Amino acid sequence: MEQSVKAFERFLFLLKILNSAPNSCMSISELCTTCGFSKDEFCQTIKAADTLSPGLVSINNNVCKLNRVVDFLDANCIYRKAQGHGRVEVIPCLDSTNTVMLSKAKDLACGDTLFAEIQTAGRGRRGGRWNAGIGANITVSVAWRFYDIHKVEGLSCAVGLCTCKALQNYTDKAITVKWPNDIYLGKGKLGGILIEFRNIGKSVVAVIGLGVNVCGVDTGEENGYQRAYLVDEFKENLRNEVAIALVNAIRNCCLHFEQEGLEPLLEDYAKYDRLSGHFVRIADGNRMYEGKVLGIDPVGKLLLDNGGELLSIAAGHVESID
Repeated sequence: MEQSVKAFERFLFLLKILNSAPNSCMSISELCTTCGFSKDEFCQTIKAADTLSPGLVSINNNVCKLNRVVDFLDANCIYRKAQGHGRVEVIPCLDSTNTVMLSKAKDLACGDTLFAEIQTAGRGRRGGRWNAGIGANITVSVAWRFYDIHKVEGLSCAVGLCTCKALQNYTDKAITVKWPNDIYLGKGKLGGILIEFRNIGKSVVAVIGLGVNVCGVDTGEENGYQRAYLVDEFKENLRNEVAIALVNAIRNCCLHFEQEGLEPLLEDYAKYDRLSGHFVRIADGNRMYEGKVLGIDPVGKLLLDNGGELLSIAAGHVESID
């Protein structure tokens, strides 16, 4: 894994050199000299490139070419334009933004934000992996410190709603939230949310992890889901614009959620609810529930009409929708 991380870091450095080169291309010998790579390191870097972002870099007649401009995240730009408080950091390559944030939970302040250009072990709910292509997606974690453990119930639904509303500004297609924490554009999965908690003294730190597909045309399957992208063209500075919008949305969401909870958001949530009115099958461990979804309650539990019996489902995986 350490070798892979080093190869990915070299890949990012190589991309930044090619990004600024005339016509986004450079001879291999010149590129190795500029980057300080040996021939073996260059080969490892290109292999990593093919694994992570196939087709992004091509080689012909000993010339290395970047096939599209890469829109790197700019921590200073995001920090200046983001609302509220909190530090902003972009780490080129790490295992998981949530893992890194959780490792320093006691030192986190409300609004602290961490992005990664590459995640080598991004996580989703139920142990799923979240993979992000270079310059195509956003992977971010935002911290918030709550001083009442009971006030975190329903946070995932609130974050799902604010994410939908922030992203809807960038597309004419309907964006919906699938309980408990998936974001959809049309029939494809656009993103996912993973919230993890650490008890620190009398407070609980929530680390809100979010992955969003921003630019791309590959709508194949990943982890059993059809992928969707916010836009189908790579646009300069779009990732930074979306990153700022997401940070603002999550920080504002947490600020109001801490004071008011989920209940004031229920009417808005219903407008983006992908499941409401549908018959579903939900697995929760060894238990299985079936019925018609009626929405969510004030603490984020799914309300299910099970043949006339009203069930409140706290957690589970939606296995099918009618």
